[in-house]
Amino acid sequence: MFKIVENGKADARVFFENDKVYEFAAKELEKYVKLLTDCDLDGEKKIYIGSLGWIYSQTGKQFHVKHDGFVIDADEQALVLTGGEKRSALYAVYALIHSLGVRWYFPGDDGEFLPERTDTLKTELKTVSEPDMSIRNYTYDGPHDGSDEELGVWTKEMGDAIDWFAKMGINAVYFCEYPYDGIAGLKYICEQCAKRGIMVELGGHGVQELVKKSLFESEPELFREKDGKRDSSGNFCSSNPKAVQMVCDGVSKLFKDFPWLDISVLHLWFDDVEGGSWCSCEKCKDKTPTEQLMTVINAVSERMKKEKPDLMLDIILYHDTLDMSGVPIQPNEGIYGFFCPRERCRYHSIAESGCAKNERQMTALKKDIEYFGADKMYIFEYYADFILFINLGIHIPSIIIKDIKEYKALNVDKICNLMFGKYSWWAYHGNMYAFNRACWDINYDSKGEHEEKLLRMYGKYAKEMGEYYELFEQASMKMLAFCEYGDNISDLRNIPPQCPDFYQKHIAMIEQAVALYEKAYELLQKLCQMSQGEKEFTYIEREMYLMQTTALDARAVCEQMTGRILGYLGDVPARHEHFDEAIKLREKGAETMATVPLKYNGRCGEDAVRFYGTMNEWYQAMKKWG
Repeated sequence: MFKIVENGKADARVFFENDKVYEFAAKELEKYVKLLTDCDLDGEKKIYIGSLGWIYSQTGKQFHVKHDGFVIDADEQALVLTGGEKRSALYAVYALIHSLGVRWYFPGDDGEFLPERTDTLKTELKTVSEPDMSIRNYTYDGPHDGSDEELGVWTKEMGDAIDWFAKMGINAVYFCEYPYDGIAGLKYICEQCAKRGIMVELGGHGVQELVKKSLFESEPELFREKDGKRDSSGNFCSSNPKAVQMVCDGVSKLFKDFPWLDISVLHLWFDDVEGGSWCSCEKCKDKTPTEQLMTVINAVSERMKKEKPDLMLDIILYHDTLDMSGVPIQPNEGIYGFFCPRERCRYHSIAESGCAKNERQMTALKKDIEYFGADKMYIFEYYADFILFINLGIHIPSIIIKDIKEYKALNVDKICNLMFGKYSWWAYHGNMYAFNRACWDINYDSKGEHEEKLLRMYGKYAKEMGEYYELFEQASMKMLAFCEYGDNISDLRNIPPQCPDFYQKHIAMIEQAVALYEKAYELLQKLCQMSQGEKEFTYIEREMYLMQTTALDARAVCEQMTGRILGYLGDVPARHEHFDEAIKLREKGAETMATVPLKYNGRCGEDAVRFYGTMNEWYQAMKKWG
């Protein structure tokens, strides 16, 4: 048993290896001991925080642990906190703090729960813990409104998120942005990651813009050919050496312009369309989109191997490049296959039998594993994506836990989760927490932690809130059953009636989902009235706002689907009637979303309001054309 604090007096002090990550870990331990006991760590016994080698030099103790795994080793004389990477020692600190009763359920101050103050802290932990997924990543997509000189709301929210990621064992953050002109606030965010040892990834859609559209009139051969004519939209000609060179030069320039940029993966995503956007000229016409994409990525890889040899690149496996089988060229060593199963069904886990849609995804994934090797496959999932879910609250932790176990069964151990800032903490916090836990331990059983979370967050309302989350998950599952649809279902914006029988069944399921969402909303309204003035009110209110907007949006989806099937069956007036109702519901949803406090949906809440307008344009087009 190692005594940290006893009877209001510190028994220990911290000694750490000379490095900013170990120094940060030491400060975090001191901070939480102070919060829990009001004591400074100025005792005699030693707490060691550092690398495996440094720990051996200080204590003579030798430990063996893989990659991000951490060690907590307590005896009467000393407490050791170490691991395979620098960040591992920080994970050990947070695991120790967790064992002392501290919980972090979502980012920010409101997500932290401390036990009652005590005058004694002791531990007898002797733990070696290793993560099952080697890369555990969050992908941020959304607005940036700060600069490195004047940090804005975005940088504050991302700072809170990065702090939480480290506490939950996340080891990478990916900023999904076109980076070639810089990103305001990125240097500050990179610094926040660096002091925690978290890897940074960068890039995303828009790489085709490195072939400047202004050259189209003078050098049309740089651009793709479509239907026998050169076209400046979409991507460029992958067989044109100058076009490929321009992409390579643009990537190289990124690191020259921002020499402080230290990233582990650069994501190179081109025009984001279904049905293809590559070239069909005489030299390209016999090359598939996957072959053209691989040609360009390999060229960039060859260039960067000389300039940044440790940098990894990705090739996005998505839409018409999902399946790499049959590509005659091989990827260079430093390239990941980035598998993005956006068109999947989330009523079933990714490998669950009996779901035709996911079986197609799994078939493609297995072929990609054969092409790249499992160690070079990287999964991009959408568990906290408000665009995919068109602003709806979605709660599917059981599916997420199954998914991660099934990916790991294929020996794929790299995964990231798309999120949109504070909006995602609000609408998908249950998904994010399950993702964190399952990435570390694929056998994670959420039941015990969920019950504890209900008690810690909701106190005497835990039972009712347990009922709420059951309703929430049931409704979410019924919204997401795309088993029998074809491959053109990308999200809830567009659910065309190409399978009328199943479409009718799905409408019925979504009607059931609406009823469940509305029941959940009514329950939360009652709980908000009951909890006014109590500490639980804020946590109940944040869910109440979510269900209020979600119930409206789900009903709009139902009206849209009903209008489409009736129009498909020839009843055009009914199609117009149902689409008009869907548009009214979306307008009401936008008005409601605008009332949600910034403390709940954050900077991306503004984007969500604008997204309602985009959705209504979409619905108007569907109303006209069906």
